[in-house]
Amino acid sequence: MIAEIQGLRAIAVLLVLVFHIWPESIPGGYVGVDVFFVISGYLITGALLRELQRDGRLSLAAFYARRARRLLPAAALVLMATLAGSLLVLPASRWEPIAHQVVASSVYLQNWWLAISAVDYWGADNAASPLQHFWSLSIEEQFYLFWPVMMLLAAGSAFSAVSLRVRLALAMAAVFLASLAASIWLTPTSPEQAYFFTHTRAWELALGGLLALLLPGVNGLRQWAAAYGFVGLIMISAAAFLLNSGSVFPGYIALLPAVGAALVIFAGRQIPGPAGVLRNGFMQWVGDRSYSIYLWHWPLVVWYDFVFGEMSLVGGAGLVATTLLLAHLSYEHVEQRFRRGTLRVQRTLALGAASIGFCILGAGSVSAMLIDVEIPKSSLAASSYPGPDILVKGIEAPTGVPPVPSLSALASDRPPMLKLGCHQNQTAPEPLRCVFGDPESKHVVALVGDSHAAQWAPALIRIAETQGWRLLTYTKSACPFGNFAVNINGRPYESCADWLARVLDELPKQGVSKVYTSLSRYLGYGEQVVVQGLLDVWSTLERHGIRIVAIADTPWLPFRPDDCLASKPASECHVDRAKALPEIDPLKLAASRMPSVQLVDMTDYICNSWICSVVVGNIVAWRDPNHLSATYSSALSPYLAEALGLQTAEVWVPKIETVAVREIPLMLKCEGPRGGVERRMFAREADGGFLIVRGDYVTKERNYDVWNVSVQNGTAVVAGEYREGGGGIKTVEMEGRWNPEQIALSGRRGARACQLLGKTSIDF
Repeated sequence: MIAEIQGLRAIAVLLVLVFHIWPESIPGGYVGVDVFFVISGYLITGALLRELQRDGRLSLAAFYARRARRLLPAAALVLMATLAGSLLVLPASRWEPIAHQVVASSVYLQNWWLAISAVDYWGADNAASPLQHFWSLSIEEQFYLFWPVMMLLAAGSAFSAVSLRVRLALAMAAVFLASLAASIWLTPTSPEQAYFFTHTRAWELALGGLLALLLPGVNGLRQWAAAYGFVGLIMISAAAFLLNSGSVFPGYIALLPAVGAALVIFAGRQIPGPAGVLRNGFMQWVGDRSYSIYLWHWPLVVWYDFVFGEMSLVGGAGLVATTLLLAHLSYEHVEQRFRRGTLRVQRTLALGAASIGFCILGAGSVSAMLIDVEIPKSSLAASSYPGPDILVKGIEAPTGVPPVPSLSALASDRPPMLKLGCHQNQTAPEPLRCVFGDPESKHVVALVGDSHAAQWAPALIRIAETQGWRLLTYTKSACPFGNFAVNINGRPYESCADWLARVLDELPKQGVSKVYTSLSRYLGYGEQVVVQGLLDVWSTLERHGIRIVAIADTPWLPFRPDDCLASKPASECHVDRAKALPEIDPLKLAASRMPSVQLVDMTDYICNSWICSVVVGNIVAWRDPNHLSATYSSALSPYLAEALGLQTAEVWVPKIETVAVREIPLMLKCEGPRGGVERRMFAREADGGFLIVRGDYVTKERNYDVWNVSVQNGTAVVAGEYREGGGGIKTVEMEGRWNPEQIALSGRRGARACQLLGKTSIDF
């Protein structure tokens, strides 16, 4: 029955392939994955059952070696090819997430990575990863690890009076029922997680396993097998064409393609059943190469989307042809070569581990290349990054200055609450809180709202530090600070309403005198509904003597800023101001109806009179299409303070949170009475020279080094300081050769005589 299985595999992979290239043509083509799960459960259970019946035991090492030989070589090839291709095709802002997913995919935990990422609202605007299709392969690999162990335990259970098949069937039925129940329970409330979780998908694999166990016992039903096969094909087709990306899936709806696949397998070779369709030459060719087709198609789709945009008929046909060509080469020269190999079990497992290690090493190298270091603002020339000053003061931004944050750092340039863990996600109702500014201050203010309120935290934090405020933050993803019901993924957002009630109770208890708030565009709920919801909350606060400052939402971009900057000059990355602003802003309307509310609109400090540019004064203003970068938010602080009517005595200097810089590895060797010291150090370009930092160099409360290196005519002079152990701050003085061939400095670090050695290819 192998031919029929290969034909069913062909149907599954073609559904997925066409769905990803032309999603409108087969809107539910993603159910091809469900068909794959049933096939895998059937084949693996059958193979393990035969071994149990033949030998009375299972060799786990041999089984894992067979799986490694079958799956790992092609997977490792695609992972490394995708990593390399993405470095060439995709912008730097996507490299680090892809490197992380190479690791997750190589150890077959990609489904859990995506399930966890699914609740990250701040990553909702992230572009599709070329490796996200590894989620289904990860579930299958976890199945391969768990399933033979479960079968061994069931086979060796105390119920020896019961036949082996019955014992195994009972165990698999338990998995099937528990997993299906979990899927049905979780899908309505968390469909993204239910889609990726192993325990909500295991029932489909268990269904295939039950079929392998029970098929020999239902020969009496064979006379209707052809009809079952046709019904199965109809069920798979119905799922593919009637479901879509908005369907509540998997849940019980996934029974449609899964049971359909089981019926096709049951039909087997019955003629004139579906076997005739499944066994034709083209379907067999595709089925043989279905694994490689699945591996290669998605990276190609993602790359095409970035380079060419909308999928054309010709472009899609080219993608299909390229996918089939790469899959054929991969099948013939990688899959078949290793499958037919005669390596012993131990060596096969060792090579499998090595291939995983190679992928992790490659991903780690990319991550290391992208390390972004927070540079003290004193080491950056403020004049190079005027930011909003060019809009307000009419000055010109210096040319030849790389924008900040860098593309590789842009995705992580978020409000500090994200890093500190006090921005609430979409599932929990607890009002998490961060404290900024002067924690002992009696003047307490709060920033409250959704992520569009949270984006103002960097600016308000700087103001709080200057004014001596105690700033509390209460922010929650996609949850407006207004008394109106909102939905998330088509369902009532219950945790948002609970969070709102708790925050309203918390604010008076904390002695808050003023609340700063903003919100995203919730126009889908009706203008008046949103306005009234805001007024209800604001009135409640005013009854407690708490004043309101409403900050109008920022302009939105119709494109991803990182993609635009990666493919065009910064001067071409802009949108008409009128198109970036909403026709109706409920927050402004609400503020106009409540005179006690102070309304602040910062649009003039983000856009000029006619366009909104992605880069403003050498600072990237947006981190995604509708959130400001933390760096630009921080740059707006003096103007936000001015709009609030505050006096700011200090001269503001842009605080650049993250800047991608080139690092030069160095080796510090010091002599001393109690033995020598060797330590790796790194030099980074800064202000025409170099900066060498280590440890807690920002706050200088613990061990640290901060050295400034000036280089002239191949000679370097180091002047710096350091703290180590329980001693105080000590000086560093060195000088010596610093040129493209060699770095060799000598001098003293505290009381020790030291050398600093290294190489660089940077020209001076």
